Amino acid sequence: MSNHQILSDSATIVDAPAQGPCSHPHVAGERRGCMSIIYDIMGGGGKMKPCLSARTLLLALCVLCAAITLTALMTIAGTPVAAQDPLPPDDPETYHGDCRPRTGPNTDFIPNPLEETSPNAPGRTRLCKALLASRAALLGTAAPNTLNWSTSLNLAAWTGISLITPPSGVAIYSLNLRSRGLKGSIPPALGYMTGVHLALLQLDNNELTGPIPPALGTITRLEQLYLNDNQLTGTIPAALGNLTALQQFQLHNNQLTGPIPPDLVKLNVRRLHLHNNQLTGPIPELSSANWIVHLNNNKLTGTIPVTLTLPQYELHLNNNQLTGTIPVTLSSSTLFALNLNNNRLTGPIPATLPSRVTWWNLHNNRLTGTIPITLPSNLQRLYLNNNELTGPIPATLPSNLQYLHLNNNRLTGSIPIILPASLRELHLNNNELTGNIPITLPASLQQLHLYSNTLIGTIPTQLANLSNLQQLKLNNNQLTGPIPPALGTGLISNTLEQ
Repeated sequence: MSNHQILSDSATIVDAPAQGPCSHPHVAGERRGCMSIIYDIMGGGGKMKPCLSARTLLLALCVLCAAITLTALMTIAGTPVAAQDPLPPDDPETYHGDCRPRTGPNTDFIPNPLEETSPNAPGRTRLCKALLASRAALLGTAAPNTLNWSTSLNLAAWTGISLITPPSGVAIYSLNLRSRGLKGSIPPALGYMTGVHLALLQLDNNELTGPIPPALGTITRLEQLYLNDNQLTGTIPAALGNLTALQQFQLHNNQLTGPIPPDLVKLNVRRLHLHNNQLTGPIPELSSANWIVHLNNNKLTGTIPVTLTLPQYELHLNNNQLTGTIPVTLSSSTLFALNLNNNRLTGPIPATLPSRVTWWNLHNNRLTGTIPITLPSNLQRLYLNNNELTGPIPATLPSNLQYLHLNNNRLTGSIPIILPASLRELHLNNNELTGNIPITLPASLQQLHLYSNTLIGTIPTQLANLSNLQQLKLNNNQLTGPIPPALGTGLISNTLEQ
């Protein structure tokens, strides 16, 4: 076949011109397959004259075709493919630093406090894109003008955006949308801020619903995260444990469920507020760097670990379903406040309380035994009511004590003759106390509940001198004599029950 060349089993028979400066059939307008071209280039024995520019282009197209086919085969075979970034890559030629689209030479650039030098422009552009991609989801059914985020505005004018410190090096941004009336959800796009130093994200006191996206765990420079007082549901993402710079973390007053991620509470968070949710499971290990920990008003179960690392100032575990005893290790802590009330704790109160404690709340448990004889000198509030405590009231009480609630126990003995001058509320009702009502009571007293005991004697006339007294309940005792005529004079809200 002098004028034909068979190129492959599946190739067509193509007429080959006998001469010409560029006799490749593609130039002549005829279509050939990739296998035909490869065969021709590798010396298939044809009589066509070479045309390097056309052959080079066609070879490149064939290599690209083969690469696409190979990628598809690898995907089908299960070879992992890198996840695509949900946001387009930063392009400094698309946005000004203040998020306005670039329409020409940068001659209309207006400096403002949020501008940084050019090396940081891509991160700033990233912030703009992440916020624009999140706007609709955050708004939900809220009015569109709630968030004025638009490329027509300078970034400094965007709702909630501010610069925490002057732009020396990389700028530190904050996003504060607290109490903005947002009625949507938290979108994953809000977490895609690679290269952005966002130190504060505040979305609290809105009406946001839905889950917390794990993508927020990628904002690794975040120092403060406030998502509290919304209607968020689902579990707390374990990815939030990646926020190693976090110092303030507040998720309280939502509808979150499931356990508390272990990695989350190991962070050096100063304030950890997870209360008023529906969290379950045991108390997680805490960090010695914690200052204040609120895990109260959930459905936590199990015991308080003896080896539990305690925060430095406050620990709130009240209103859960905790069982077991109170660890004696609490005695050596530096706590100022400990709330364990409204659980199912049993056993005695540790004989020694933390030396710095000012607020000790153990009411509504099943505690037994006696009240420690020696109480910390800084103690201001002591709530031991609604337990099964026995024995006497300590004869010496801290001088700074303001609230003493020991009601609904099985305490015996008499009321201490000397009470702290700062005392405001004294609730001793529903016990088995005997003896007389002390003649000298603190002038600061506002509530005096002594009912349902076996007190004897007369009602002291000195009670009429308590000008701050608002509630006086003495009923269900064995008191005798008349009610002092002056008692209650000038006390509009006084309640006298004998």
